[in-house]
Amino acid sequence: MLKGHKMKINREADFFISTVRSGRTVKNLREFSDANPDICHKAVNGQPFLIDPRALGLVPNWNCREMGLGEAYYQLPKPSQHIQNLKAAFLSGADIDPITVVIVEGRPLVRQGNCRTRAALLALKESGLPILIRLREFQGDEIEQEWHSLDGAKSLQLCPVGRGVAYSRLVNDAGMSVDMVAQRENISEMAVRQLISLATIDDELKILITQEVISYTLCLELIRDLGEKEALEKIRGELNAKLQVIANSKEGDSLPLNVSEVMTAPNSRKSVRITKKSLGFQPIPRKLAQNLAASSKEVSKRLRASLPAEFDLEQFGPNEKIPIELDKHLIELILQSEASVLDHEVKLQRKTTKGKLSHSTQAADVENNTIPASDEATNEPLNDQPSSNQNKEFSLLNLHSAV
Repeated sequence: MLKGHKMKINREADFFISTVRSGRTVKNLREFSDANPDICHKAVNGQPFLIDPRALGLVPNWNCREMGLGEAYYQLPKPSQHIQNLKAAFLSGADIDPITVVIVEGRPLVRQGNCRTRAALLALKESGLPILIRLREFQGDEIEQEWHSLDGAKSLQLCPVGRGVAYSRLVNDAGMSVDMVAQRENISEMAVRQLISLATIDDELKILITQEVISYTLCLELIRDLGEKEALEKIRGELNAKLQVIANSKEGDSLPLNVSEVMTAPNSRKSVRITKKSLGFQPIPRKLAQNLAASSKEVSKRLRASLPAEFDLEQFGPNEKIPIELDKHLIELILQSEASVLDHEVKLQRKTTKGKLSHSTQAADVENNTIPASDEATNEPLNDQPSSNQNKEFSLLNLHSAV
């Protein structure tokens, strides 16, 4: 069994029979249907089986979408709304895609269709009427089941963290190589390793990535540079500052109290999204990066040509000099890199000077009780006395109020 989950099955309603007449445990869906004809209708003419959803087993954290959060995942805005939409579809009699199950210890366990199963149970509870869900049996080991789960992301997109959890199981538990996963998914090995690293980050960061508050690549970059704890604190600070700006632009009791509410509110998603720009990161221009890369590669190439095929840096003295041949091509590369760096520094200086002048102008306008037109675009709060609403503490994450 893959180690990413424990075989703890939800058994709310063991009203089914898990053995055949001889006493042997049922091995497949056909035998389960024969033993339970009232709750599992046999497939006819290649059509899926039909089953009472209460007979289905849900294994906590088997679904890689859950990211190790368990039931808390299904309280997040996207999956919660998805389940509600599916519930409405069940109640209206709409055509719902079959779920996929495997038979374990005589019971059908869901391998693809966790949201559909939960929606069917909600529809049954709400209506009090019989609800049957279509299903097919999956034949394959747990590695094949994991791939089947990965390939099944259609109506609800699988987020990077969920994909990373699945990759982590396949590599760390099932023994697949990173290269095998990369080839199977048609992505680079570096991308696979990055996604795998998401499986073990803080749950709060997982949720923020899932809610698209921050991209997984930027999150990993912050973790690499600052460490996970400091990265989380930086993201929290930036996010709470954005929430406060939103609060200052609203009136009465319409304040967003947590990220979940903001992310589901119209036109609010972009206002809380954390990017390199919002964090003050200065991007490196393409021309500068290309020139630096070209000159660095050429210098490295010349350096290696001047060194023995096998060498040990420890053998070189601290003041020992190594001659490198220079020609017109290398000199041009170095000078181009220098020019690009100087040009970039000048542009940064202009931006800094412009920002200081703009800030000074705004400060003067506030003193004169005038509001500059740019304030509306930047959403910068004015230095007014905070209202009672503005003094409210914002909860960064409140999963239970997301529904």
